[in-house]
Parts: sequence; C-alpha cells; structure tokens
Amino acid sequence: MKKYLIANFGELFLKGGNISFFEDKLYSNFLEKIGELKEKIIFEKKSGGAFFMGLKDGISEEEKEILKEKIKNTPGFSTYYEARACLTDLEEIKKALVELSEEYFKKNPQIKTFGLKTEKADSGIKIKSNDVNVGGGSAVWKYFSTIGNELSVNLDNPDLKIHIKMKKDKTFLFTEVEKAVGGLPVGTAGRAVALFSGGIDSPVAAFLAMKRGLEIT
Repeated sequence: MKKYLIANFGELFLKGGNISFFEDKLYSNFLEKIGELKEKIIFEKKSGGAFFMGLKDGISEEEKEILKEKIKNTPGFSTYYEARACLTDLEEIKKALVELSEEYFKKNPQIKTFGLKTEKADSGIKIKSNDVNVGGGSAVWKYFSTIGNELSVNLDNPDLKIHIKMKKDKTFLFTEVEKAVGGLPVGTAGRAVALFSGGIDSPVAAFLAMKRGLEIT
C-alpha cells in the first residue's frame, strides 16, 4: 500500500472565485516550513479542499512525524491524517484492511473492539458502501481470529475505527484524524506590527492575528 499524508482545509474551502489565491499561499507557506523534506513527498493534489501528499519510499518515521507537526501548526489546515491507498476494488480493499489492522495491532495490542466507516467521495463508484463494511469487516475479524484475538464489533466507540474513503481511481484507509490550527494562510490578509510586552497576551494576540491571515512583524 502506498502511504499518504492528507491535510484538509477548513474555512479556506469556503472562498469563492479567488480560492486559488489562498490555496497557492498555503502551498508556498507549507513548502517554506518543511524545507528539504519536500524532497520526501509528492504532491498529487493541492487544491479542492485538501493537500494529498504521497510519501516516498525511504522516508523515516522521524521525518514523517516532523511533516505531521508542520501540518498541524500551519494556519489554513483544519485536520490531517496518515492514510494508505489501494485500488478501488472490493478484494483489494479487504486485503488493505487486513494489512492496516495488522500494522495497528502491533502498536496497540490491547484493542478489544473495531468498526468500519465507508463513504464514497466520487459518484459512479459501483461498489456499495455496505458491501465494503460487511466484507471488509469480515476480513478484519477473520484476521484477528487467526492470531487468537477475536475482537467484537462496536460501531459507536471502537478501539480501532477504520475510515474508508472510496474515490474512482483509489481508495484511502485511515484510522485517526488529527486537528490542526485552522484559520487562513498567513499573508492572505495583509501585514501588521505586533508589540510585545512582558506578558502572554501579546504573543497570543499575534498568533490569533496570523490565523486570520495577517503577516506579523
């Protein structure tokens, strides 16, 4: 499975005809933040509500965590997650679900329950979401049974919740969605000067202004 980091926009997505200005600024801000790490990713998409960043082979866990931290603290991103991608084919999805479950279990051997949530991101996909939930859930349950850990299904609050987002060309699977700082890209609302005193109010005010798109001196 190919791995991705996917960073979603927040209110930026509500912009109208000039949304490309905000997307381009967010892209340039993010590139500046990650520096040489841009050589470790491939931007497959950087518009339309999210950045889809394919992770190149050889990227280390430390480098991946640094990228996540940069996404988290870049105004303009609202949420982000690490995902695995496979072909939009029921058997391929089931296989990918087992691989993801195996990887998750190695880090979290205490889990007792699991659940799947499937959605179609594009129209025209012939595979039914319920078929993915039932077939994929069965594949995951069988995997855990073979290793002596018969998990029960919990769709409300499972220990392991796998999200499945089906697109025409590929399907993304992920477990945890993390929050980023939100707001607007820095530099999309002009410039301002922040005066710092000895307290916490000044830096907090400057940070909040940056989240509204101001470039702060």
